[in-house]
Amino acid sequence: MTANLIVIVVTLLVTMLLFSKPVEKSGWWAATVIPLASIIGSGFLVIAPILQMSVGSLAVAAMGALVAAAYMIGGAIRFNIERVEPKLAAGTLHTAAWGAEKLSEWALAFAYVVSVTYYLTLFGDFFLRGMGKVDPLLAKTITTAVILFIAFYGGHRGFGFLSKFEALKLGIIAGLLAGLAYGNWQAFTQGVWHLPPEGQTPGWHEARMVLGMLIVVQGFETSRYLGEKFSPQLRIRTMRYAQLISGVIYVLYIALMLYYFNIPLPSTGQDTAIISLSKHVATVLPVMLLALALIAQFDAAVADAQGGSGLIAELSKKRVSESLGYWLIALGGVAIVWTSNVFEVIVYASKAFAVYYFLQTVVAAITAITSPEIPGRFLRFFWFTLAASVALSVVVFGIPAGG
Repeated sequence: MTANLIVIVVTLLVTMLLFSKPVEKSGWWAATVIPLASIIGSGFLVIAPILQMSVGSLAVAAMGALVAAAYMIGGAIRFNIERVEPKLAAGTLHTAAWGAEKLSEWALAFAYVVSVTYYLTLFGDFFLRGMGKVDPLLAKTITTAVILFIAFYGGHRGFGFLSKFEALKLGIIAGLLAGLAYGNWQAFTQGVWHLPPEGQTPGWHEARMVLGMLIVVQGFETSRYLGEKFSPQLRIRTMRYAQLISGVIYVLYIALMLYYFNIPLPSTGQDTAIISLSKHVATVLPVMLLALALIAQFDAAVADAQGGSGLIAELSKKRVSESLGYWLIALGGVAIVWTSNVFEVIVYASKAFAVYYFLQTVVAAITAITSPEIPGRFLRFFWFTLAASVALSVVVFGIPAGG
């Protein structure tokens, strides 16, 4: 009863705070919540059971590594907002950097196709989990139907109403963290708290699985494309806030889940196992997390479908309309759905965005080394090259969990 009360009260308080007029009208919060919601929506609910399955008690270290890698790559994109965008506008960007920038836009368009598929694959799995079922064929059918619905409805009317759900999503996550903290404290005071069994020592194979999970910390790059709404300095600052806040949330979440890793995962449907695991934290959480999962995955899929269709129209110089762009994304998504399982889709999404990140870090490195006016340009070049190697390693070495 106490755990349920804590979860509900914290959820309501945080949701009300984020819905309050001062916060809602704050420019810095508006610029922060877009990448923040995108990052957390990317895989908050699937990452704990997948890390439990892949690396066990080293999950906190693995999560920390993913957060650090994303922040390193994010530094290159923040640099591009500050230094590359003005050069692009003025037509003074180095030719090689300009070529990498254009390639990255095409890579992002393809990444949107994969990410829409990723989000809606999880949507189908969570939808069935809510009915107490694990059925891969039925899940694929549901995913396909939702992809086609987004293509039809998005191309005609749009989904502006979804922005209202961001506060509720973050409120439920705060409630989950509060419930986990209370459960850990209860276990500790009762003398039953302990880490899960270590099992086999993780090695290179497990490290490759962690690389394939980069998609769960993806979303920060949205700040790069908010130039029409916010100034460069505000986007740089709030993108950093979003990455730091989400990083703390992710690592804290995995740390608080360690005690619950002692509960065995189901033999099937591991990607949605957090729903059944959460009943051991508070009995209200399965319903709340199911609602969060369905809202978050649909919201994220729509956002990427909108971004992808707009980008395709722009790259094709309007020869392809945004409406047709939705259908191109849908066709690509359906093809991936019926040729992959959920863990393969997660890796495909990670690799697709890693290609984009690699090209963005290349743009940053070339711009740094070819711009004498930039202070510390050689050190920046080295750092961005290192970030590029991290992104490239995801493309080359990432494998599905359990693969």
